[in-house]
Amino acid sequence: VHNFVKGFQLSLLEHFYSHPLSVLCCKVQESEKRVQLLSHNQFENIRRLPSFRRFVESQEVEKQAALLTDDKCLKETAQALLKGLYSYHENYFPILRCLHAFTSSLPKYPLGKQIRELHCACLERSVWEREEYESAMQLVRMLAKDELVAILEKCVDILISSSAKFLRTALEKLERYVHLLNNLEGTEVLLNILIPLLFSASIPTEEM
Repeated sequence: VHNFVKGFQLSLLEHFYSHPLSVLCCKVQESEKRVQLLSHNQFENIRRLPSFRRFVESQEVEKQAALLTDDKCLKETAQALLKGLYSYHENYFPILRCLHAFTSSLPKYPLGKQIRELHCACLERSVWEREEYESAMQLVRMLAKDELVAILEKCVDILISSSAKFLRTALEKLERYVHLLNNLEGTEVLLNILIPLLFSASIPTEEM
C-alpha cells in the first residue's frame, strides 16, 4: 500500500509538472493573482485548449478576435472563468454527493455504486439526460418511506456542511420536505415535487 501511494503521488506530480497551466490549480484568490503573472506563451497555451476554443466559438465575432489576439482581454476573461469554475465546483460536489446518496443503494446501480462512477457519468454529459438517470429516479420513487427519510436526512447533512450560499435555499426547502414527509402517510406527491427540486438542474457537463 505504501508503494502504491508513493507511486500515485509521483504520477500526480508528473501530471501537473507536464502541464504549464497547472499553476492555476489553486485557491481562487491565488489563481486570480497567478493569471496576472502569466506570460504571452502561457496565454497561447490557454488559447490552444479545446475547451477554450469551444468557449471562443460561442462568443460574438468581436469578442472572438479579442480573445485570440489580446492578452489583456484574455487575462480578464480567464479570471472571470476561473471564478465561475470555482463557484460551479462549490455547488457541484455537494449535489453530486446528494445524488450519490440516492442512487448508490439502488438495485443494479443504474448510475454506479461508487461516487467516481457517478462523477464520470456527470462529466460525459448532462446526467438528467441519461436513460440511467430516469431509471434511477423510477427506483427512487419506489423507496419505502423510512428509506427515503434516511436518504433525505443524509442530504440535509451534506448541504449543511457545504459553504455554498447558492444551496442555502435548497437546504431550507429540503428540511421542510423532510418534516412534511415525517408527517405524511403517502409519499408519491411529495416525491414528484422533491426529486426535480434536487436534481433537475444539477451537474452540467464540461466546464473550462
